[in-house]
Amino acid sequence: KERFRSIRDAFGISRSSFAASFPNDLTELSSDWRAKLKESVSEGVSGCFFYRVLAPAAGGSTQLSKFIVKQITEPEKNTLMKMLPAYQAHVESRRGRSFICYYGCHAMPLNWTFSRKVYFVVMRNFLPAKMWLAFDLKGATANRRSIDEQTLFKKGTASDLRCGTLRDWEWLDTAMVAEVSAKDKAELAGIICEDATFLGEQGLLDY
Repeated sequence: KERFRSIRDAFGISRSSFAASFPNDLTELSSDWRAKLKESVSEGVSGCFFYRVLAPAAGGSTQLSKFIVKQITEPEKNTLMKMLPAYQAHVESRRGRSFICYYGCHAMPLNWTFSRKVYFVVMRNFLPAKMWLAFDLKGATANRRSIDEQTLFKKGTASDLRCGTLRDWEWLDTAMVAEVSAKDKAELAGIICEDATFLGEQGLLDY
């Protein structure tokens, strides 16, 4: 608990703002819980649940919180807790300049046949705004197509392009580019390099 609090401090997240980001009146007995919490399932092989907290915005609408809650397995929880001291040291030494953003780890008891406890982590929501297009890029082309090429080019308007997360082949097919200044590119490369070094020291390939 104290370690995660120190980690949040390093990322510049105050205790009050963190607590205020999660409504304390969420209950399945209330009919409006879906207006406060957006549930989705991972498009990856894990099939884990994601929860995005919806916060009030101007004009009576809602906006996504800068935090996201992700379901994890018990082995994943154990890995995170094992590396937590080193992770805290990494984040504090980097003064929050890291893309590895774990803000908390929690467990919830459930009366399920196949599981008596479910684990969740609180992470940074890197996409708090609604995206027109989203890509999952791995720098490879093998099995990296989300929709077939013919279907892709039949879509003519922005509203037609609601086809989930796209992959590397769609990026290439549509000749997408990302304009990043030399300064930002150097900063991003530095953060990624430091994070990769840290993960390598922990014997981890991914986060």
